[in-house]
Amino acid sequence: MTLTQAWDAVDRMTGQTVTGPANALIQHRAYAYRPDDHLTEIRELTSGTRRFDLDPVGRVTAIHAHGWTETYAYDAAGNLTRATAPGHEATGDREFTGTLIHRAGRTMYEHDAQGRLIRRTRKLLNGQTRTWTYTWNPEDRLTDATTPDGDRWRYTYDPLGRRTAKYRLAADDTVAEQIDFTWDGTRLAEQTTADGLITAWDYAPGTHRPISQTTSKLAGTEYDTRFHAIVTDLVGTPAELIAPDGTLAWQLRTTLWGTPLPTPPETSEVDCPLRFPGQYADPETGLHYNFFRHYDPETARYTCPDPLGLQPAPNPRTYVHNPGAQTDPLGLAPDCPQESKNHRYRKDSRGVEEIFENGFSPKGDNMSLEEHVYGISGVHTAESGYVATSLSKSHAFSRFGSSSDGHVYIVDTANDGIDVNKALPGNPSAHEKEVAFPRKIDSSDIVGAWDRFHNWIPNPHYKGPE
Repeated sequence: MTLTQAWDAVDRMTGQTVTGPANALIQHRAYAYRPDDHLTEIRELTSGTRRFDLDPVGRVTAIHAHGWTETYAYDAAGNLTRATAPGHEATGDREFTGTLIHRAGRTMYEHDAQGRLIRRTRKLLNGQTRTWTYTWNPEDRLTDATTPDGDRWRYTYDPLGRRTAKYRLAADDTVAEQIDFTWDGTRLAEQTTADGLITAWDYAPGTHRPISQTTSKLAGTEYDTRFHAIVTDLVGTPAELIAPDGTLAWQLRTTLWGTPLPTPPETSEVDCPLRFPGQYADPETGLHYNFFRHYDPETARYTCPDPLGLQPAPNPRTYVHNPGAQTDPLGLAPDCPQESKNHRYRKDSRGVEEIFENGFSPKGDNMSLEEHVYGISGVHTAESGYVATSLSKSHAFSRFGSSSDGHVYIVDTANDGIDVNKALPGNPSAHEKEVAFPRKIDSSDIVGAWDRFHNWIPNPHYKGPE
């Protein structure tokens, strides 16, 4: 099997092709984007074309696909207030108190005093109800769950918060089913069932993007081993399992937020429980284990508040802004794997009209790079000959602090800035990942700006990607 991927000049993936023996085509995808890097279209060999409607902030409001449509609406706090999708069990309007969800379609939600989901009740069309219950420990780890069929599950964790096992309990509290988990840092490396079936995953170095799945089980005196390559989407979610002979063995088809769509029977001979990067699907709970929290794909939100509070996002329970562009592999704070290699980020308190009209200019011209970084006799001054930007969007957003003033700007420009960490290794501000420009940054190099709440404002003067 060969995976070939194409990228544009600003480091966005534009094509993905999978071929098997004799160069037989197995899968092909082509991607299109708008200027702020949000995905607008996927053309796929096996399932057709999906087109994405986006609001000005970059949130998906509709998906138009071959055979189905999804629609979504949001409130000012980022809550998903309405959702429609095929086969979606929580379709329709949603009710909230602040950021706590109480109803989604025919599904009701109850929370404890800490804001953790403890009961989910779904009313069926025949008038019957199905109820799941959830129990949490003081560290907000899910320890017990009960399904509508009466099955009881128990979950255990190591001191680092990694889930080590899950057990289905019999009526007499003995273990009827057990799955053990092994970790490589924060990445799930292996699971083992009680009957000896071992499933192992390998990842691209330094990421939560899986690249292979290997299952093995002792058969007599030898292990029966099956290898599958994993093809992932833009953010690293498994999309296909490919066998060594080029067979498309499994394909994941979900809605935008991760609820499953019908899968053709011929692609279901094996399974992969991995979902969005860092997530593992638990069919018994309907939730995805996401390291520090559990994610509910039906409501596109976490079942507990963010342990980091409001620092990562104003709403402590929502998932990422756009799951086609962001991930949250630890259940703590969004990451952006689709950021362009030419993008730099700058927080500025002035009005967007002024910045979009004039760009960014140095406030002085008489300082060296060392004085810009270290100050003069240890004293920093604004009279620098450099415009400071950052390679890290999260650092730029952290400069809001407790204030909502100003915006974070995307600067799209050729690499003529100075990487401060490379030029001055060991400098005390290395965490800022600064790129300093010894010149004015023109308004035509500014893609647009986000406010504190991630509302996107495009720059009408932006010249387009280089």
